[in-house]
Amino acid sequence: MHCKEFKTRYQGLDATDSATMMQCLEHVQDCKPCLSYMSQVDLELKGIDLSAYPCIHMANYASFRCEHHPNLKDCSDATILYDARFDEYSLNSARAWVVPIQYCPFCGSELPESKRDRWFKELAALGYDNPRQQAIPEKYKSDLWYRTP
Repeated sequence: MHCKEFKTRYQGLDATDSATMMQCLEHVQDCKPCLSYMSQVDLELKGIDLSAYPCIHMANYASFRCEHHPNLKDCSDATILYDARFDEYSLNSARAWVVPIQYCPFCGSELPESKRDRWFKELAALGYDNPRQQAIPEKYKSDLWYRTP
C-alpha cells in the first residue's frame, strides 16, 4: 500500500473492514508520516482540537481519558498528564508525584513553560499561603487565570 492509497482508505475506513485495517496497520509500521496522519484522523474523530496542543503526540497522550480512574494520576495507562491549571505536561509516575517535562519525548517539540510558580506567586499576593488547602478563587482552579486578561 502506498501513502496516497493509505490516506484515501483510512479516512473512510469502516471499523468492521478488518482486512483493510490490517493493511493500514502494516503500512504505518514503516511509514511515520502515515502514522501521524492516522493519529490525526483518530483524534479529530474524537473531537480533539489539535491546535490546542504543541504536537500530535501531546494531543494524543494528554487527551487520554480512563473510565476507571477519574484522576489520571491513579491510572498506569496515562503516561503523560496535562494540568491546564499550570499549562504543564508531565510524565505520570506510580508514586504520588509527577515529573514535569519541557519537550515532547516522541518528537522533541518544545512544550509551554510551566506556570506553576506564577500560580503560587499570584495566589500568595492575594493572601493565600496554602492554596491547595484553602478555598481559592474559581478562576485559579483552571486555566482561566492566565488565559483571561
